[in-house]
Amino acid sequence: MHILLLNAGSSSLKASLVEPTSGLTVASSLGDWAGAETRYRYTRPDGSESSEVVPWRGHGPAVQRFISDLLHSSPVALNNRLELAAVGHRFVHGGSFTASVRITPEIRSRLAAITDLAPLHTPPSLETLAAAESELPGTPQVAVFDTSFHSTLPPHAATYPLPDRWTREWGIRRYGFHGLSHAYCTHRAAELLQRNVADL
Repeated sequence: MHILLLNAGSSSLKASLVEPTSGLTVASSLGDWAGAETRYRYTRPDGSESSEVVPWRGHGPAVQRFISDLLHSSPVALNNRLELAAVGHRFVHGGSFTASVRITPEIRSRLAAITDLAPLHTPPSLETLAAAESELPGTPQVAVFDTSFHSTLPPHAATYPLPDRWTREWGIRRYGFHGLSHAYCTHRAAELLQRNVADL
């Protein structure tokens, strides 16, 4: 079984197929349409790469192309869609979400409702999610949040010097960003130092 990881940027999609036990990347892609044309790069299981200018733009077509390459580009990275255990989606802002969550219709609605917290990033993430659900019906979809790592900030660190009413009524607080990177670096540092992460 493999895990498909999708990281939607405002005008790009980074995607990886990962072997969960070892953490090794089996295949990856990058679709980027920030300029006048869309550039697409695919890295196969043998390490070989292909790069091209493609006629499409957008997260939906990028998801479709990556899944097609996984199934059909030689050497094949994925024999069939049933080999996918889950799809992970990076969301820049989780609002009140403090941990990864399996996506349901109710969770999708809650994510759409907090689009204004990250207006450049949440809509592309939701578009990517819709495309993945369409291409991979029945495969569990999971959201991970860049804000999760910092969700345990104590009140004195999370509270801005603003009227208390704003904090209560509008949910204004310090969320913290790039938490997925911070979490990885923290655990990797503990591993290299041979220390318990809780002691750092």
